[in-house]
Parts: sequence; structure tokens; C-alpha cells
Amino acid sequence: MHDQNLTLIKDLNGNHVIQKCLHRLSAENNQFIYDAVCANCIEVASHKHGCCVLQRCFDHATISQKVATIYIIK
Repeated sequence: MHDQNLTLIKDLNGNHVIQKCLHRLSAENNQFIYDAVCANCIEVASHKHGCCVLQRCFDHATISQKVATIYIIK
């Protein structure tokens, strides 16, 4: 499932779908996005569309989701 989410995150139009999910859904329902970002953090952060998604992840994350993402980045 992470591969499909990663494909959307890096896609020209798909990243907007992911960003809309981050904006509209609860943090609990968005956990699949945080899981995909954490599992592929370097790939997401170094991609032009993925970087936008990563920024929105931080905007809409709970404290525990932020900590998990930052821990992966370190």
C-alpha cells in the first residue's frame, strides 16, 4: 500500500489529492499518509511534489505524528 501512496505523493495531480486529504480528514484517518512519508522520507523530501506534501504533513499533523516524522528524518 505504501507504494501506491508514494506514487500519489510524487504525482503532479495526485499530490493535490493527498494534500486535500491532509486538510479535510482527521489526523487518525490520515495516518496512512504519515506512514508512507515516514517509510520513504528521503525520497518524498527530495521530490518537488513530495516536498509539498511533507510540508503539509507538518501543517496538519498531531504532535505524535510530528515527532514520528522528525525521528525518521534524523
